[in-house]
This record gives sequence, structure tokens and C-alpha cells, in this order.
Amino acid sequence: SQKWPSIVYLRIFVPFFLNNYDMLIYLDADVHCRYFDERIWNLDLPGGLAAVHDSHIGISTPLQVKLGKREWLDSIGVSGTRYFNSGVLIIHVKSWCQLDFAIMLSDYFNTFGDSVYMFDQDFLNYVFQGRWTEVSPQWNFQACIFSYGYEQFFNPIFYHYSQPDKPWFGYHGF
Repeated sequence: SQKWPSIVYLRIFVPFFLNNYDMLIYLDADVHCRYFDERIWNLDLPGGLAAVHDSHIGISTPLQVKLGKREWLDSIGVSGTRYFNSGVLIIHVKSWCQLDFAIMLSDYFNTFGDSVYMFDQDFLNYVFQGRWTEVSPQWNFQACIFSYGYEQFFNPIFYHYSQPDKPWFGYHGF
């Protein structure tokens, strides 16, 4: 779609080209890093991925979806209740590179393509369901919770401007 061009899928294949690293941190272009925290390199990633639960999905479904949360998750192939935001990903490269993403992408979109709204994020949640390590919201402090004062409890490392209002448009979210 115009909102989600094909280039968003490149992040899925980057670890294959950076395979001389043990771990990678992927950040969306609308993520601001406040400081670095060494603990990120010590995370246990038995499933190959760490991420933060999508704060918006914890409240409701994506805006375009006219389904209940369970019905929507089923429609994109996610059988559990956990759903992560893919704007900040901590990737264990060796585990990631053992997956055949090219075939998995094709199979996924052949099966669930009509129901997908968050494209690569829905796909990654499908692939890693039940296997991703959930980390604190401080690692991906998302825009939908900026105005609630939670930053005093989480001390955000990464601010993720995951809504249409972006700092470069003059909005700072807090």
C-alpha cells in the first residue's frame, strides 16, 4: 500500500547481511534514543527476538479493523493474546537467520493477506508468536501512552512516535 511500501520488509532480511554480529537492534525511523543501556546486550532471547507489547493493541485493535481483538488476531494467524510493536526489535542474528523468511512471507500473505493491516508487524507477530521475549515498555515507549505520565515509572530509553503526529511536524508528545 502507499502507507506501507515494500521497503518495510527489508528489515526482515537485514540480519542475513549483518550475520557477523551476535545481536542487532532494529529501530524504526520515528524512534528517538534518549540514552544507551548496556542491559540490552544481556537479554535472554531463546526465541531469537525481544520486543515490547504493542501499547495500542493492548487497548484496542488497529483503527482500520472493525473486529474484536480475538477475532482480529485470529484473522492474522496469531493464536495467543500477545502482540508486539515491531518499531524496536532486539534480534539474535543466528536464530533469526535460521528462518526462511522469503517462503514464510509468501505463505503468510497467501493465507492471511486480506486481513493484514500492520503488514510486516502482523507477519512478525505470526512468525514469533509464543517465542518472543517481552521487555519493558522503556525499550519502546510508544506514542499512544505519552500523555499518561508513565515515563516517570519506566524511564524510557526509546521514544517511539508511532502515531501520525511526529516531532518533525512540531509535535513532541509529552
